[in-house]
Amino acid sequence: MELRRRHISEEQIQKFAGYMAESFTAFGMDLSTSATRETPHRFIQALFDSTDGYDGDPKVLKAFDTK
Repeated sequence: MELRRRHISEEQIQKFAGYMAESFTAFGMDLSTSATRETPHRFIQALFDSTDGYDGDPKVLKAFDTK
């Protein structure tokens, strides 16, 4: 079985980070500080990184039906 490698463009990351910025702001997070300004981008990157390996690994495909 051939593994499919995921790719997400920087444009997509920026778009999704914008969505997260809206969500975090709605939840009351102040994104204007130097400590929180990059939080939406870091969140999206962490989500992408933490799901690495779910893209065609035969062990995962057996555990989670993809049909």
